Amino acid sequence: MFCPKCLSEFEAGYTRCAECETELVESLASDVEEYTELVTVFEGDAEAAAVVRGKLESVGIEAWIEREGAQSVFPSLSPGAVQVRAEDAEAAFKALADVVALEEDAESGEQA
Repeated sequence: MFCPKCLSEFEAGYTRCAECETELVESLASDVEEYTELVTVFEGDAEAAAVVRGKLESVGIEAWIEREGAQSVFPSLSPGAVQVRAEDAEAAFKALADVVALEEDAESGEQA
């Protein structure tokens, strides 16, 4: 038997947690997600990574920025790798194709 509040384990026969006075349950729900393979679909500075993640999420693709929230002296200059689930990688690259095209247009405009 387990307390769902403080996660203490009790011997059979107990019905309430002595600490929390909460009803005990037979087993605790697992909040642990299965391992998911992630694929990097973008690498750049943190600000660009945030924009890319926003673009992906706007089309329904869940995305993460690697090491987001890590302490850095200059957070906006920190590298940002945007990752998606492996099964979403193809759709993510398609969704980002217009972003890459815009970047290339901007770069070619600067050189002219």
